[in-house]
Amino acid sequence: MDVTLVQDTIIKKLFKIDNIANHISYTAYADDAFVHVNDGTERVAILMNPTPVEQVLEVAMEGKTMPQKSTYFYPKMATGFVLNLLNR
Repeated sequence: MDVTLVQDTIIKKLFKIDNIANHISYTAYADDAFVHVNDGTERVAILMNPTPVEQVLEVAMEGKTMPQKSTYFYPKMATGFVLNLLNR
């Protein structure tokens, strides 16, 4: 999965960042990432392709969780509207 490779190879090994939440900011928009790097707010931008829905389904069916911020779906629905208890 692309996001896992970026997280494990670039962020953790190359940049030596273990606590990602304290050092990484996220945006779903490439334009925002460019602005933040150009104005000095951020030092690096990593642009990624969206995670295919099939990969999300595969991970979910294996009972695993996706890495933090690895999915972005739009438009977003109200959380209570889409979360339901599912029995296997």
